[in-house]
Amino acid sequence: MKVLIVSPHYPPYKGGVSDHVWQQSKRLAELGHEITVWCQGPGETPHQNILRQDIPWPFNPQSVSEKLVGLSFDAIIVHFTPLSFSPKKWGINLLLFRAIQTLKTYCDNHLSLMVHEANYPFNLTLRGLVLGPLHLFQFFVLVNFCPIVLLSHQALLDRWRRLLPWSRKKFHLLPVGSNFEISNYHLASREELAKRYNLPIDAYWMLYFGGSHQSILFDFIIEALKRVDYGLKEKKAILITIGDNQSCFERLSPALKDNYFPLGRLEAEELCGLVSKAELCLVPYIDGVSTRRGSIMVPFSLGTPLLTTTSYGTKKDVPWHKICALTPAYSISNFADRALELAQSPEQAKKLGAEGKDYFENHLAAKPLTAKLTGYLFSNLDG
Repeated sequence: MKVLIVSPHYPPYKGGVSDHVWQQSKRLAELGHEITVWCQGPGETPHQNILRQDIPWPFNPQSVSEKLVGLSFDAIIVHFTPLSFSPKKWGINLLLFRAIQTLKTYCDNHLSLMVHEANYPFNLTLRGLVLGPLHLFQFFVLVNFCPIVLLSHQALLDRWRRLLPWSRKKFHLLPVGSNFEISNYHLASREELAKRYNLPIDAYWMLYFGGSHQSILFDFIIEALKRVDYGLKEKKAILITIGDNQSCFERLSPALKDNYFPLGRLEAEELCGLVSKAELCLVPYIDGVSTRRGSIMVPFSLGTPLLTTTSYGTKKDVPWHKICALTPAYSISNFADRALELAQSPEQAKKLGAEGKDYFENHLAAKPLTAKLTGYLFSNLDG
């Protein structure tokens, strides 16, 4: 089948959405589909069956129509975040729905909108009062034109089925899964990693990755480091962070500076090596654990014990309590206590890691998710 993937976010553009689209295009190409990716700027592709082209810009009906001349596709996937297709930072493109409608005419009802974020900036500020309703209106119109809307976690699915009951049959759950193919990497030994990054090999390694994001609870991570380092009498606890975490370092007390190892941005193979050798991954989120978080999926895929948080958006569609350690997103003390409990009970932590890996491989790995995606894309096509 011929599939068009439309996404402004695609490597070398850095970010979780671009990593996800890269893997999605690769997995579809490996199944034998002919993939065309419209994205911004030149670059490589992960498979010979993928043709990379510049996205029509500005993204409007005329530019899309001109790009489609002489082309035909069996299915189209448009990856969407509120700021995806606007040349301005406010994220509104009043012609976007017409451009999407133009795409739809080229593949009948096999157009999918993959929604990565749908939390719009509606709040009691001037910006929120003006832009929030416009973002919502834009999304409502897009849903009206798209026969298939894929949402990345259960809370989004439930919310939009409730808010748009007349469109509820369009909405489907498609978790993000891991953005890394673990089997492709040489996972370095603990000795190699300790030497490469100047880490104390006999310490208790706690690891956080994901970048400096406004939804990250840095105070939780710091308190966990403090509690575990004090509670483990026989060894030192260290916190390894990957990504842009300057604000985390600034919050550390002088006594903990020697326990902190910020490594900055790393390649996927280096990241996976560190995750695989850490005793515990710390991934607290304000909005809670969900299937759209890459920093949740990678520890699962490697069988590394994971401590994360629940919130109002956490749903029971996944047996979170069985496959990772959970505490509420409003309690720093509970998070730190649970980190110490896992550090003092390594067998319990290993069991959690094994349960997480088993669940991931059966429900959130590339094979089951790609099968689910192709089911949505080609449900009414022959072949």
